Amino acid sequence: MGKTGFTLVELVIAMGIMLVVMAMGFVAVQASNRSAMTAQARATVQQNVRDVMAEMARELELAATVTTPPDVYALSVSSNPAEVVFQVPADLTGNSWSTPITYRFVNEDQNANGKLDDFEDDEDEDGVLTRRVIRLQDWAQRPLGAANDLENVDFTLDATGRMLKVTLSASKGVGMGNDYDAARTALSSQIRLLN
Repeated sequence: MGKTGFTLVELVIAMGIMLVVMAMGFVAVQASNRSAMTAQARATVQQNVRDVMAEMARELELAATVTTPPDVYALSVSSNPAEVVFQVPADLTGNSWSTPITYRFVNEDQNANGKLDDFEDDEDEDGVLTRRVIRLQDWAQRPLGAANDLENVDFTLDATGRMLKVTLSASKGVGMGNDYDAARTALSSQIRLLN
């Protein structure tokens, strides 16, 4: 009667094949997880940018386009820092106007890596990288939307002074260390000024 079972060589070969299959499975799961994290980050960044754009557009379309002394000034745009200053009607008659409102892009990320580095100035001293649009009026300020991942904001007023182009670009980091990447998006909108 012969002996049954596996030889040592057969066991080593089987273990080697099993290790290769397990390694391939691990790589596939890791790639799938990375892909899901990137898709989620991209969806979040896109929604945040859309929310900020919608919030700005609702108010900007009501901005005054002509200066009417003594207290109404036409919308103005500056590039450093990127900001727009405007006034909107305070009531339905159009006889009363708000105090000036400023949308300003605040960016503490000097080297555009999406992280608050030791050498970067934490202007608001909150320990978190700030990259957002803030709304200033009188002595109050508040961020627009939940987006704190804006890379660049551009306001461009056309020659007629009746159309404002707003461009927002944003990124959100995915991964850590050497495996760090960013999900990026950009959105542009032409806002017709109605007043």
